Amino acid sequence: MKAILIPFLSLLIPLTPQSAFAQSEPELKLESVVIVSRHGVRAPTKATQLMQDVTPDAWPTWPVKLGWLTPRGGELIAYLGHYQRQRLVADGLLAKKGCPQSGQVAIIADVDERTRKTGEAFAAGLAPDCAITVHTQADTSSPDPLFNPLKTGVCQLDNANVTDAILSRAGGSIADFTGHRQTAFRELERVLNFPQSNLCLKREKQDESCSLTQALPSELKVSADNVSLTGAVSLASMLTEIFLLQQAQGMPEPGWGRITDSHQWNTLLSLHNAQFYLLQRTPEVAPQPRHPVIRFDQDSVDAPSTAKTGVWCDITHFSAVYRRTRY
Repeated sequence: MKAILIPFLSLLIPLTPQSAFAQSEPELKLESVVIVSRHGVRAPTKATQLMQDVTPDAWPTWPVKLGWLTPRGGELIAYLGHYQRQRLVADGLLAKKGCPQSGQVAIIADVDERTRKTGEAFAAGLAPDCAITVHTQADTSSPDPLFNPLKTGVCQLDNANVTDAILSRAGGSIADFTGHRQTAFRELERVLNFPQSNLCLKREKQDESCSLTQALPSELKVSADNVSLTGAVSLASMLTEIFLLQQAQGMPEPGWGRITDSHQWNTLLSLHNAQFYLLQRTPEVAPQPRHPVIRFDQDSVDAPSTAKTGVWCDITHFSAVYRRTRY
């Protein structure tokens, strides 16, 4: 039996020629595929006063409520569903024509609007005009333990161990961590036009330079059910992701037209990745193999062939995908 985990809807099939295994392994038959996906393009989840205080420019408006999947986001996910259908047909897991048989495909989504709608869009692309149910916890107002074991108390963080591990990964302190990323912070300040922001113009000592890391010191906060960063690190991660969402949404001028080449994009997004590197990839934070959804997926692909669902798709959030694919 062969099962494949597909993070971010990207196939992780080795490209080694089949002949390389011909003498050592029997021919393998693909029986199950697990697809792990973040939701599609969404509107920002927040619109805070601090976001406005760090730039003199108005933030663009979005066509949907905060945190909701955009129509374009749904369209792009449907395209991905269509692409996956082609791959799954070629691999023999779906029939070329007609709808999947009952129980052949399972799509499970977290409770948020953007994850539920992403599941529906993926189903529409994967099997057009077919009644594929997107399974979601009945109570969509409460976190789903399958996707959110910390929030729901299924497991807990060890405060002391997690704090020590993150600070060690940061280079000793959060101040050291931000200090090594000043080039990226200066690039973000340029895009924001930060020197002309309310936060800078209203500071007490106008004769001193104004920087995000000085104005908004960052602090690590760890509890039994959450780990987070405050200050410039957290804000930079959120704002650079918003610029990326603007680009994916097809807005004409992401970052007010001040992001013009790949080097600028990479520099800015390094701030987003930096926070996730600390908070999601630290082994003491990232889920272990017995995490509920990992255990669920493993049990699914290990089921007897007669009871097996061929295609599983988990629709969740970036943080969950980022943690789960560290292995």
